[in-house]
Amino acid sequence: MGSTFFLLSVVVMVLAAEDIELDAEPEGGKASEMATAVNALESARKKALAAVKEAEETTETAEMARELKI
Repeated sequence: MGSTFFLLSVVVMVLAAEDIELDAEPEGGKASEMATAVNALESARKKALAAVKEAEETTETAEMARELKI
């Protein structure tokens, strides 16, 4: 049983020494399409929030201008 643990530790060390490439983004296929879609959705959400903020500021400016003319 002692030799089994010794061999197991050797196998673990060999496997640990292998180069493992961990990319932040998938290379292709369905996962890549999903990542692209999620990124596009996040970008669109940020643009929409910026547009809402700009519209609120424009509305506020128009209301202030209207009050000054009255």
